[in-house]
Amino acid sequence: MKKLLRSVEGANRSGKKCHPVSLRDGRYVIYAGPTTRDTVKVTASELIEMLEVGLLDDKGTIRMAQADGSPAYAPGALRPLRVNGVRFPAM
Repeated sequence: MKKLLRSVEGANRSGKKCHPVSLRDGRYVIYAGPTTRDTVKVTASELIEMLEVGLLDDKGTIRMAQADGSPAYAPGALRPLRVNGVRFPAM
């Protein structure tokens, strides 16, 4: 079952709030490079830990979906803006 990770926030091009969306197996996708081949699949706790220690400060995006669940916006790769309500250091 897909699930949004509400403790991490991003925004799409329209400015709508987005959150990481899990795959069916419960893991989240991080794009670590310029192509979709450079992906890492992690658990929610691993994702939070990676953000807290700064592993995504310089580059990297997370597969996110619009917070209201609108089907008009398919999940895409976005930079995180806030983690646990605190502005992400890279932004």
